[in-house]
Parts: sequence; C-alpha cells; structure tokens
Amino acid sequence: MRRFLLLSVFLLALMLAGYAVADEAPEITDRCSFTLSGKSIKNVANMLDRDYGTYVTVYSGKYLEAESEGDTIGGVFIQFHDRGVSSTLEAKVEGVWKKVADCGQYLTEWFSVPNGTTSVRLNNTARSRMFINEFYVYGYGIQPGYAAKWHTGEQCDLMLVSCHPDDEVLWFGGLLPTYARERGYEVQVVVVVPATPERRLELLDSLWHCGVTRYPHFLGIGDSHHSSLQDQYKVWSKDSVCFSIVKAIRTYRPAVIVSHDLYGEYGHGAHMATADCTRLAFDFAASPKKYPRTAKEYGTWQAQKLYLHLYHEGQIEMDWHQPLESFGGKTGYTVAEEAFQYHKSQLHAWTIEDGGKLSNSKFGLVYSMVGEDIDKNDFMENTGIVGHPENRFQPEKPVGYVEKEEPDDDVFHIDLNPGGDF
Repeated sequence: MRRFLLLSVFLLALMLAGYAVADEAPEITDRCSFTLSGKSIKNVANMLDRDYGTYVTVYSGKYLEAESEGDTIGGVFIQFHDRGVSSTLEAKVEGVWKKVADCGQYLTEWFSVPNGTTSVRLNNTARSRMFINEFYVYGYGIQPGYAAKWHTGEQCDLMLVSCHPDDEVLWFGGLLPTYARERGYEVQVVVVVPATPERRLELLDSLWHCGVTRYPHFLGIGDSHHSSLQDQYKVWSKDSVCFSIVKAIRTYRPAVIVSHDLYGEYGHGAHMATADCTRLAFDFAASPKKYPRTAKEYGTWQAQKLYLHLYHEGQIEMDWHQPLESFGGKTGYTVAEEAFQYHKSQLHAWTIEDGGKLSNSKFGLVYSMVGEDIDKNDFMENTGIVGHPENRFQPEKPVGYVEKEEPDDDVFHIDLNPGGDF
C-alpha cells in the first residue's frame, strides 16, 4: 500500500511539474527560417550559435525576418552586439504586418507578439548598421525566465558602483540577489568600464540571473590597469570619473551607495580610482557648486550612506549564506556563483572570494547621514526604507493568455497519511 502511495505521489509530482513548465514559452528558433530583406543569410549561424563574439549585420533600411515553419510565434528575445540600434519589430498575423514595438533602447530585449503570429521582422530604422548577436524565437506562452525585459527608473534605494563586468558578483557576493530580488529594493548598478561588447552581454546575463531588472548605467570609461592610484590617474582623468559618478548619483538619487575597496582589492588601480571617486562623489553630488550644469539639470542629491568593500572603519559583515525564498532556498552566495558563470570570458582567471582577506561579505561605513550602524548586517539600516518583495519581477504573459485552473481535489485526491503512521 505504501509503495502504491509513494508511486502515486511521485507520478502526481511529475504531472504537476510538467503542468507548470508547459506554461513557459518554448523556444522554436530551430524551426524557423531567416532571411535578410527577402534574401538568404550566408552567415546566419552567427546569430544562432550563442556565441557573443559573432553576429549578423543588418544595414540601414534593411530588415531581418524570421518565419515559423508551422508553429505560432509568441515572442522574441533579441541581443544586439555593441549597441542598441533604433529599430521596429513587426508581426505578421493573418497575412498582415503589424508594428509591435520600437526596439533598440537596450542591448537585450524581450518582446511578446500577438497570438497567431507566423513571422516577425526587425527593421533597421537607423542610419547606421545594426549588429545582431543572437535572435531567439519562442512559441506561445509566458516569458522565459532568462529572457530579460529591462526597465529604467529614476530614484533607487541602493546603488552599486562596480568597476568592470564581473566585479558585481566577484567582490560584492550576494548583494544583488539579496537586495534586488529577495528583499525587493530598487537597485541600480553603475559600471565604470563597459569593456568589450562580449563582456557587456555577459554582465546583462549575470545581472538578470541575480534578479536585477533595472538596466545598468555604463559610464564609458576606457579600461586600464595600473598598480597604484597615482598611475591610474595618469591614464584616467580623476575629474572626469568623479563627474560621471556624480551625474549618476544625481540621476538615480540613491539612499545608499556601495563600491570597491580603496586599495583595489588585489591592488587594481581602476578599482582604487572607482572607490576614491565614489567617496568624493558622495559629497560632490550634494553641492550645487560641483558640476553646476548637472546640478541644474538633475538637482543635487545627498545620499544617506556610503559603504566601501573592506573599509577599515564602521565595519559590517553580510551573511550571504542565508537561504533566499525567491531563489528556491539557494543562498545569495550560491546565486552569485551561478551568475559568475555567465562571465565566460573571465572564468579562467577568477573565482568568487568566500571568506578570507578579500571576503566579499566585509564592508565599512565611510559616511552616514543617519548615524552609525547598530546591527552591522544590513546596508539599509537606519534609512527607514523598506523593501517590497511583492514587487519582484513577474514574467510577461502574452495577450489573451488564460491561466490554467488548478486540479480539482474533489476529482482526484491522495491521502498522504491514511493510517496515521505513514
């Protein structure tokens, strides 16, 4: 009897698991044909190989078309190569082309299309060429979990000023999954060095995996690596970096700012300059005399707190090993490790520091307008700002989507403890 019940429970679990998975839009890219303004694409594999080093070029005034071979198209996920390009997405429904959306605001974008779509077109409406890294096509259903749909916002709760793509998890551990998704704070990531197109796309994959839905802000500073702050400032303009960070602070108006170690973690001059300029920008952003043009355009802003990685005063230690409900019980550290795997170009060189001298859980309070920390385990302590986990990202449902009803217990029911001793 017990074996029968266990088998029944197991089969029911499989049924319910399949039931949930079936709601997510299936990828049908391999069942689509692609043309470029009606002509075959010689290097079509370059946007289907999941390699961020290859892409397909679409010239100004031309369009990329994907036609389904029998399946209804429910959505597309587009990854541009080096920049988003002004473009429009059209869907063919019952033989008629209809505009669905304007594209190009972000490097990666998810779009749902009307039910009944058989073909989609991406039209290059810009004067420049458009480079498409990857083009995913999906059937009808809920937005896939890894197909990012970004948004931009004004005021944020917490700003992370990270030097390079990958630093956001290497040196800050579970910060993003814990604060952006689990606790539901508005978290804005600012990246000083955009690096290469490949690394920018890897960054977007990493951020989305961590639960960040606000599109990152790239400062556009050229990459450079020196072993001292003085040498770094011979290449980087200190004033330019400070100006860029001040502008970002005034734009997004964070309550709390977090950034790198003043000694550059392992002695990286760019990390040192990022921390140094962020420390200066904390005060500069509040002064109307500093960079008056941006003060006039965005207003001044006084953040409440600034933390730097490994700072020696006002030390706090975060526990990135707490299970996160929004990630199915995984810890923030585990999610950060998973996110780092998206930085494929960097896997050979780095690993995430868990504990030890460079632990990504140790920070120091540099400035505070709201007093010293007491509990010393929360960046948002004393700010009065609470998270909103109820506002966590929910996958987009296609137009006309109808929720499936839950199975009726009156029709089929298993008593998991029929005799009281099971």
